[in-house]
Amino acid sequence: MIIPFVEQAIRRLEEHASFTAVVRELEQRIRQAPAAGAPGGELTLAGLTDTAKVLTTALLGRALGRPVLLVTADNRRAEALVEPLRFFFDLLTGRGESAVALLPAHDVSPYRGLSPHPDIAEARAVALWRLATGEAEVGVVPVRAALARSADREAYARRARTVRTGETLELEELLGYLESAGYERHEPVEMAGQYSVRGGIVDVFSPEGRPVRLEFFGDELEALREFDPATQRSTTPLTAATLLPLVEVARTPELLAKLWELREGEVPEGQLAPFPGWEFLLPLAESLGGTLLELAPRAVVVLDEPQMLREEAATFWESLEEDYAEARDKKQVCAAPGELY
Repeated sequence: MIIPFVEQAIRRLEEHASFTAVVRELEQRIRQAPAAGAPGGELTLAGLTDTAKVLTTALLGRALGRPVLLVTADNRRAEALVEPLRFFFDLLTGRGESAVALLPAHDVSPYRGLSPHPDIAEARAVALWRLATGEAEVGVVPVRAALARSADREAYARRARTVRTGETLELEELLGYLESAGYERHEPVEMAGQYSVRGGIVDVFSPEGRPVRLEFFGDELEALREFDPATQRSTTPLTAATLLPLVEVARTPELLAKLWELREGEVPEGQLAPFPGWEFLLPLAESLGGTLLELAPRAVVVLDEPQMLREEAATFWESLEEDYAEARDKKQVCAAPGELY
């Protein structure tokens, strides 16, 4: 239920001549798109406060019935806008906070031999899955993340795993998924991103989810319950749970072997572990030719301060080329800027 004075303020913006003109023009372009190709060109709404920007974005998504991508200057700006946008979109549609995804940009240069912070990697993996599956109807994306090349949509859509009671599920196959999705084995499970195995019992704490306990009888998932990490006691019975990824691509032994061989010229013996910066060598091992718009192909793109975005993109590209040249001078194995962005 919308509070009357909030509803009145929303209606005032929704009925404003500038907003309705933009909606009509976008609807016309969308109708013409099958015959004339993808609609192009920019439409501008000026003089908006931040609150009006996020409300306009939410209203556009509702009016057009299409995904919306809000592109911002950087991670800080995206974080400042995402919560009010979630509030308004939920208020207008009742679809919950998960319908608005934040896809952060990497917090490190691809040429420094460092991996993104685990929180960044996790947020990106979950957001890419939500966008690819359509669970997220709105994406808030810093321009550096919008420029990043990506895998195909289906690859991200397969990154999560839903388990259900009564299904046949081999324990080793489940553990293989958890390892490839970036989970770490830890006894006992205390925080998101961890799993443990005790006989036929597997505890998993999924990002943005509830810690769950899977109880197997042979290859059958006999029971599924929430559990309390503080007491380690089982609580609420469940019929299904979705295990979300912590890394963008399936971190399989085969992929890790390719990456080690690329970097070192050979594959080390024993169990392979990811090395710092492995994520930025991916274009050398597999195809990353997709773009953000292929993850949400029907999306309307909203640019927050377009000139600022162009300047940020130019500055970013200049820094990429400088770091790449330095890495090549040091004989580092690395992907070119154009293979990553």
